[in-house]
Amino acid sequence: MWHPHPTRGRLTAIALSLVVAAITATTCTTAAHAAKRTRPCPAKGGQVIAADVDGRVYRVRNGTLHLADYYACMTRGRGHRLLGYEPREQSPYYRTFRLASPYVAYVEHTYSTAGSYVTPTIRNIRTGAKVKVDVADNVYGLEVTRRGGLLILWGGQNPRDPLVAPKAPPQLLYRSRLGQRLVLDTGDGIDRSSLAVSRDGTRAYWLKDGVPATAALP
Repeated sequence: MWHPHPTRGRLTAIALSLVVAAITATTCTTAAHAAKRTRPCPAKGGQVIAADVDGRVYRVRNGTLHLADYYACMTRGRGHRLLGYEPREQSPYYRTFRLASPYVAYVEHTYSTAGSYVTPTIRNIRTGAKVKVDVADNVYGLEVTRRGGLLILWGGQNPRDPLVAPKAPPQLLYRSRLGQRLVLDTGDGIDRSSLAVSRDGTRAYWLKDGVPATAALP
C-alpha cells in the first residue's frame, strides 16, 4: 500500500505544536511552584507575634476547633510550618517565641492529670525538622541562633507560683544544633530579660547580679 510522505509544511506544523505543548507544560509547572513559593507570609488574618528580616511567626484565630493556631513562615522562598494549636481547654499552650530565620524556638506548656510539662522546641522552618529539648523545670528565658543553637534559662523559683518549691537552681544552658549541651552559668542572680546572642550565633550575653557576662558558643 502506498503511504504519502508528509510535506515540509506539515512537518513544520507538527514540530511547532510539540514546542508549544512543551512550553505550556513548563509554564504551568513553573507557575505552580511559584504559587507555592509565594504563599502569603503571614497568611491573611494572621497576627504577627515574632519577626525578623526573613521570617514571621503568627497566630490565627480558629473559631471552629481551636482557640488559635500558630505558624512560622519564610518571607522569601519556601517554608510554612504549623507549630501548634491551643485547644479550647487549658492544655497545651505556647509562649516565648524567638525567631532567627530559618530557625524558630518556642516553649510548649502541657497540663494533665499526670502532671505538667515544659518543653522548649526548635524548628527549621525550611525543612520542617524539629527538636524538643528536655529540661527538668520551668523555662524563664529563651534565645535561638541562626546556626540552630538554643540558649535556655530554666529552673529556680517560679514567680507565678512562689508556693511551689523549685526543683533545681537556675541554670543557663546552651544546646547546639548537633545536640551538644553546655552549662554557661548558674544561680539566682541571672537576669532573665538580659539573654542575647550575637547575630552570627557564636557568642551569648547575659547579666548576673548586674554584671555583664559572655561566653563563646560551639
